[in-house]
Amino acid sequence: LDVLTVWAARNSLGYRQGMHELLAVLCEVLEQEKREGFNNFAQSGAVSDGPFHESDAYVLFDALMAHQASLFATDLGADAPVLKLCRRFQTESSQLLSLGNGFNSVEPQLYGLRWCRLLFSREIACPALLQLWDGLFALCHA
Repeated sequence: LDVLTVWAARNSLGYRQGMHELLAVLCEVLEQEKREGFNNFAQSGAVSDGPFHESDAYVLFDALMAHQASLFATDLGADAPVLKLCRRFQTESSQLLSLGNGFNSVEPQLYGLRWCRLLFSREIACPALLQLWDGLFALCHA
């Protein structure tokens, strides 16, 4: 697939490690939809017997990155949005769950970068991951 190459060329952020993992989930969903006979995503309107349309993967990835791209930015140092989110997560989860000083001594980037950037795709398997993503994206638009 050339989705990542085209996306990186069209966006100033470029490619960052982990983006391929988000694309992989989207491709799996498209492939599953194709196997089940759904062709609702086809941007071109064409229906084929082959794999899903690469343009569909690009459109979905581009929409996802509209929300996620800032979390891949690395040029802001400690003020990077992803680091702020990690620190916020550590503070709020520590207060909610009474995790103690041991939890607070772990730098939130060690777990938070992966959780924030990859939307838990390494921690949760499909289809539960897709249900989580549905909820996260619904919250973004609420």
